[in-house]
Amino acid sequence: MIHLVGILVASVTCADIAEKLDRVRTHPDLTPLQRVEIIEIYEVHLTETLGLACSWDAND
Repeated sequence: MIHLVGILVASVTCADIAEKLDRVRTHPDLTPLQRVEIIEIYEVHLTETLGLACSWDAND
């Protein structure tokens, strides 16, 4: 089972994360604080964990 998880994680790209970020930004049920925290998790922690070097627009 661990190998399957590794394959799934290895297939995540910056474009995949950008899609998730767009969904978070437009989700109507999130508070502003929740939105900021989830975006930080995706942009900072997830990319670091996966070893991705994504360049995010500073205005987002």
